[in-house]
Amino acid sequence: MKNKKIITLILASIFIISSLASYCQTWISKGTIPSARGGGFAFVENNFGYMGCGSNGTGYLGDFWKYDFSNNTWSQKSNYVAATVGITSFSNGVKGVVCGHGVSSNDFWEYNDTIDTWLQVANFIGTGRYDACSFTIGNKGYISTGIDNINEYNDLWEYDYTTNTWSQKANLSGVIRYGCFAFSIGNNGYVGGGCNGNTNVYADFYEYNPSSNSWAQKASFGGGNRSFGVGFASGGKGYAGLGWDGNNLHNDFWSYDPLTNTWSNFATMSGAARFLPQAFVYNGNAYIGGGISGNLSGGTPLNDFWELTLPVSSGINEINENTNIILSPNPTNKYLNIDCKNEKRISELNIYNLEGRKINNYEVLNNSKIINVTNLVNGVYFIEFKIGEEFLRKSFVKQ
Repeated sequence: MKNKKIITLILASIFIISSLASYCQTWISKGTIPSARGGGFAFVENNFGYMGCGSNGTGYLGDFWKYDFSNNTWSQKSNYVAATVGITSFSNGVKGVVCGHGVSSNDFWEYNDTIDTWLQVANFIGTGRYDACSFTIGNKGYISTGIDNINEYNDLWEYDYTTNTWSQKANLSGVIRYGCFAFSIGNNGYVGGGCNGNTNVYADFYEYNPSSNSWAQKASFGGGNRSFGVGFASGGKGYAGLGWDGNNLHNDFWSYDPLTNTWSNFATMSGAARFLPQAFVYNGNAYIGGGISGNLSGGTPLNDFWELTLPVSSGINEINENTNIILSPNPTNKYLNIDCKNEKRISELNIYNLEGRKINNYEVLNNSKIINVTNLVNGVYFIEFKIGEEFLRKSFVKQ
């Protein structure tokens, strides 16, 4: 039994190390999205991708589609409540929600895949707007910036999935703007770029801490001034790219490391330079569909669809073996045993997926815990431990 345990742990380590080293920094074509569009919304809900609305160059779309990651197929679902463009969506992985149905609308809708129906939930209590940005931290969604055809904004609003309520938070630092990129890493949100009055385009970048309800300016986006691009996060790093710099469109991508507060040039996207694409991330892979090429006023909608495998644990501050925390078996298909030999007690224990989204949290009465991971999708996850005043992470594989 001892030898079997050692072999299991060695295999887990080989799997994780090989995942770190062998990811492909090349965008792979996945065919096309159902129709050419830009400025639509996209999110992941219950292990499927969803995409809808946008502009096809001649009018607004209201169609809505479900993407199956396992077989690379799309199926049409019930249309969104209206044909529209530039509205905001976010998801906690279980529920996907969309804010507004047109310019200055503040209605808020949740999609229920079980009955293929859109259900109205608590209206957004800020001013209705479009071209806002959004991110999710745990069971809270956030909307910031945007424009209502008259005014531009830098306010921040929090939506609580559990209570179906909105509350206002601290305004984003910097000038009012719209067309920003955004993502979340762990317990913090990030917003960058954007434009003001279609003349000033920005590269500044900010971190939001929900615990202190405060913003801090971070290193400016590595690609320079940028608006109407896209942002997402996975494995402890943020990614942003594409979009417009005030003169030209781009197809570059940059990765952000929150531990070092630095940007690095990443995998340039295949296909045309573009703005207003639709994107989502699932199980360590980024997916981008469509967008508009050419120029802001008379561009060509695109229907290409691309996948990029992202690094498994970039930016994750993993603990090593001398901290005396053992996860076993690893990989596991049912139960994960946690045994901490540290003198200080574990006070918090959270599980995150590769996108940095909190999946579960657990109470720990002593320094041992058995977790049932049967309901997790196969893949790599991170357990975050709070020991004393320090937060530490370790990875495990569900198979």
